[in-house]
Amino acid sequence: MTLGALDPTLAWALRWALAGVWLLAAVHKAADPAAFRTAVAGYRLVPEMLTAAVARTLFCIELAVAAGLVIPATSGGAGLASAALLALYAGAMAVNLARGRRDLDCGCSAPGTLRPLGEGLLVRNAVLAALSLVAALPPASRRFEWLDGFTVAAAAATLLLLHFGAEAVFTNAPRSRSLRRRAWSTR
Repeated sequence: MTLGALDPTLAWALRWALAGVWLLAAVHKAADPAAFRTAVAGYRLVPEMLTAAVARTLFCIELAVAAGLVIPATSGGAGLASAALLALYAGAMAVNLARGRRDLDCGCSAPGTLRPLGEGLLVRNAVLAALSLVAALPPASRRFEWLDGFTVAAAAATLLLLHFGAEAVFTNAPRSRSLRRRAWSTR
């Protein structure tokens, strides 16, 4: 294995898992484009007349990154694009957190689910960006065995489940705290 090259099973597991993250993000945006446009407008980083175009462009970029990650010829560049897009999103969040706008919906959750900005989203994006950079590394050249295919599928599925589980916990945490406060106040 050469320096800077990943074992192909790790490279492809990361790429498929990240593709799943981006595909689901795009599906959420497609399910309720008006809500995503509203979220983009809420960040107050682009002129209002460009909000719809920016929202559509971000949706298209997410789909392109998801597809690019699973195509061998484009997977390295798509890994870099994934990291760049995550950094862009984190930057937009950081600007609004610095403005004191914690009540702003991140625009990154399922339709009908509001997730306010917070440092946790910055950490999540940093972790996903780091994984994207690792996924951008070239796989080592070694023969890909049938068991490698199973390992890639299992590892990618596990990574996706971990990601979506963590997302569910962080998305529902404010609601859970509110319910606990109400329960304690009635005692």
